[in-house]
Amino acid sequence: MKFINLCLLTGLSSALLAQPSWRSNLTGKIDTVNPFKATMTTNFPTSTMLYSGDWHYEISHRFVPPIREKGAFLGLDGGANMRMSIGYGIRDNLNLRIGRSSLHDNADLQLKYRIWNNLSSAGPSALALRIGIARNGDLPGKQQQARIWQYVAQLVYNIQWSNSPLRIGIVPSFLYNTAPYSIETQHSLIAGLYALYYLNEMWGIWIESAPLIEGYRGRLWSLENKKIKYNTPVTAGISIETGGHVFYLFATNSLQLNSSQFLAGTPRKLALANLHLGFSITRHL
Repeated sequence: MKFINLCLLTGLSSALLAQPSWRSNLTGKIDTVNPFKATMTTNFPTSTMLYSGDWHYEISHRFVPPIREKGAFLGLDGGANMRMSIGYGIRDNLNLRIGRSSLHDNADLQLKYRIWNNLSSAGPSALALRIGIARNGDLPGKQQQARIWQYVAQLVYNIQWSNSPLRIGIVPSFLYNTAPYSIETQHSLIAGLYALYYLNEMWGIWIESAPLIEGYRGRLWSLENKKIKYNTPVTAGISIETGGHVFYLFATNSLQLNSSQFLAGTPRKLALANLHLGFSITRHL
């Protein structure tokens, strides 16, 4: 297993350094008016849109063993939570995305609408709105089946900081029915934040987080300790943009993937012992 994982990582690195022949013809169609070239980070949307008729694919992994777990080869020797999604440009300013996480069989549908772009000489900025609905497929019992749906609304503001390589994202988010197993309906208001610094046209370093402003951040599932407190998820790593692809390689204290899961927080505190490796790949088709 270690050998297979090592080969996969080596192959990925070689492909990136080699400027691969599968460079997409759609590179010129990526919306460069917005501060971010990519349509999403690994956990949040950006204000960048797909053009009408464009297709977009995402696959994301969070490896379950912590990086520091002994004998787990940086956490790669073990299971992983996985998300896949497909996006479509209905119009230049309206995008649809359908995805699924293997964690709790959570499937979601999202609509993103670009409200405006501002081409200021001090640096471009843009504003978008994303709304979504998620369904948890493995909730047992009639009582939980009635609470199977979760709802998300996010305002996405992106700005380039003073014409520098620094891009900033502010994503206030509202999550309804935060804890599907709870008898009472919970909600959470979250201050989504991320920043990306482009080292060059291809490489960047980034960090993002989802601190709670108001509402619920506690036990989500029936098998968890009743006194458990959820924490702020934090993710940091590198981005690699090439040929219509965006690769994110990162460490995180969260194993949740879909928006309705990630925004609810994580039972793992931010500490070296609780960090997990992850990656995301997005591709313009």
